[in-house]
Amino acid sequence: MITARNYQHLLGNLRGISDRSLSAHLAIYQQAVDRLNAIEAACPMVEWKPADAPPDGDVTEQTLLTTPVCQLDLRPMGALDECLQTVSDNLTANGIAFRPAWYLGVAGDDFWTTDRAVSVCIPWCFANPMLWRLANRGQRTSYTPEEMLRTLRHEAGHALCYAFELWRDPEWVAVFGDSRQAYRDDFKYVGGSRDFVEYLIGVRAHYAQKHPDEDFAETFACWLDPGTNWRQQYADWPGALQKLNFIEDCALARRFSGNPPNTYAGRREPYALETRTVAEALGVVATPRLIWPTGWSERAELLKALAAAYNEVVLHEALFGAMGRNLGPVPENPTPGPSLTALAVQNWGSVESYLLDLRLCCAACGDGWALTLWDRRRMQLRNACVMPAQPLPVDCSVLVAIDMNPHAYALDYGGSRHLGAAAQLENLSWLEVERRTLPALPWAPKMDLVLPPGWGEPSSPVVAEVGDETGEDEHRNAGREGLVPVEREVHRGPKTHRQIFWVRSGQEKPGDRKLEGDEEAIACAHHTMQWRSPQNQPGAPPPKIEP
Repeated sequence: MITARNYQHLLGNLRGISDRSLSAHLAIYQQAVDRLNAIEAACPMVEWKPADAPPDGDVTEQTLLTTPVCQLDLRPMGALDECLQTVSDNLTANGIAFRPAWYLGVAGDDFWTTDRAVSVCIPWCFANPMLWRLANRGQRTSYTPEEMLRTLRHEAGHALCYAFELWRDPEWVAVFGDSRQAYRDDFKYVGGSRDFVEYLIGVRAHYAQKHPDEDFAETFACWLDPGTNWRQQYADWPGALQKLNFIEDCALARRFSGNPPNTYAGRREPYALETRTVAEALGVVATPRLIWPTGWSERAELLKALAAAYNEVVLHEALFGAMGRNLGPVPENPTPGPSLTALAVQNWGSVESYLLDLRLCCAACGDGWALTLWDRRRMQLRNACVMPAQPLPVDCSVLVAIDMNPHAYALDYGGSRHLGAAAQLENLSWLEVERRTLPALPWAPKMDLVLPPGWGEPSSPVVAEVGDETGEDEHRNAGREGLVPVEREVHRGPKTHRQIFWVRSGQEKPGDRKLEGDEEAIACAHHTMQWRSPQNQPGAPPPKIEP
């Protein structure tokens, strides 16, 4: 549960931003906090445990992969069962009572009909949906349900041809050719030939040109499929149309009805002969696979919305937390502090170029945010544009945030985006930005700091720190009498950095380098920044907070 921070003290204290516009903007921030809390409340944790067994079997996928194929109890299920039923309905619709002798066998990834017999082997790996998925994922030729259905019609044509011994009929031979000619796996097809149907999908589209038996099986499958509309599709293919009409005439003459003269089952290779495990036979690695728990998809969508809502809250707090340059009794400097100045000079050459680049980001970001970020990976400043639903750059700290959404400026400036950005920059507290920047300096490359006007001259009482090599305070003094700044090596993990410490004169350690001249002024400016806030000054009134 996140509680919205109170920024009511900004009302009446900002230049160029009316209380009406600020109140509306704070209401947007409150809505973002409420939305974030609502999403977190609606996003319960999911219990990570294995889901129920798949509906197509009584074993999990991991158990199935490690089981020998011969020990499986397989029968057609799911898509395969639906395809077989469709083929049966197609045969019935054309007055054919004959059914091939389908069985699940050892066929690699191929379907085949026993030569001159009625048995059709269906690869065991397509028996149920789980095995089908594994077969498509492994080293097998993948099949879609449509490709499976077309292949089964093709094999039904083989079995019917052998059952009714059509290959012996001289008329059949005259149309399709001699079935006794050599059968070869490699064949050359004639592209664009209109003497053969093209029914199978993909690389097997020209399969009818392989052998007279394949020619008949392809033609029969095309004729059997009620969705081909073969009369219209092959109207300009005289050779293919002649073969289709031949099968149509045979069906009208009831040559496919009655009991077939040949019921020879032929050679069979049932899947019980396969002794390898499912993983070995399919070429799938038997590694545990995460089973997503129930309700995970809903949680995933909520997590996406959670990130966007969280970004919106963080950016609004970065904006309002750095507003109020003129709230305290001591006026703040209107320019960036020494730390930000040094980093800006390193990247852009000058503070003016950095501010110009930030204004260009305001103009270019659309209805989003213009940000100044400290990139901890590259050890440098960068300006960036971020859209509302876009994640924040990884490994970056937000130093400056300017809201360019219309709700931030429309009430005061209408559609004038540059005036809205200028008003936010006008009220930006560079003191707060400097506090955000200071932690970056020990990791930043060594730089020559360039002080902006006024930053080296403290305008309020200063409380100095005295640190040892660990960076812990020894005591605090009301002034700097008797203290000198030194640069000392500090070991942070495998890296060595140099850091500034205040020590008593004459108590420097070996290896300390005393800072003098401009470097001493810079060290003074850094300590001034740490204790210059009106809230930290003795006798300063508390910030103005209206009810």
